[in-house]
Amino acid sequence: MSGLPANAAGYSLYVYADGDNGGALRTGVYQISEAGIGTTTINVMDAANTNFNGTFVQGKKSAGNYALFAISATGFTLTATPGTLSDGYPRAPVNGIQIVAN
Repeated sequence: MSGLPANAAGYSLYVYADGDNGGALRTGVYQISEAGIGTTTINVMDAANTNFNGTFVQGKKSAGNYALFAISATGFTLTATPGTLSDGYPRAPVNGIQIVAN
């Protein structure tokens, strides 16, 4: 993503992630890289037997359905990589992203 207007207060980036994983526990590794600033990584665990029920739960090395990043640049790269899992099907779903000016 590029072309965000410069904003002294920065941005909040929400990455929504919830897969239909049945009885398996899966972890998605979500990473943003900002030019000239560095890289931030957040692991979100998609709990077994839990699908989105209308409640948003921030995951940060815990069970949840979204990751929240602070962005201070005008662009970033988002990478989603499968992490720890309890079955043989690695996943790192991205259901949507939201960028909010602070």
